[in-house]
Amino acid sequence: AEYGLGGAAMAPVCRDLGIPLVVYFLGLDAYGDKILKKWGARYRYLFENAAKVVAVSKAMQQQLVQLGCPPEKLAWVVCGI
Repeated sequence: AEYGLGGAAMAPVCRDLGIPLVVYFLGLDAYGDKILKKWGARYRYLFENAAKVVAVSKAMQQQLVQLGCPPEKLAWVVCGI
């Protein structure tokens, strides 16, 4: 799924259908205060059920761990320049 919001929306569907979910966080979806307030509980569900969570930087990996993502589910894939 592209972006944390899309992953959070798809997590229940993928879980119910037995489809492994890989979600790619890009930036605002990992740091935006309004997004985190609104989607925080859904992110926790996502982290519990995702097969892998992709971050674009080491700092974002740390942020996602602070949000509740298990470190063993994280992958680092550089994006951009």
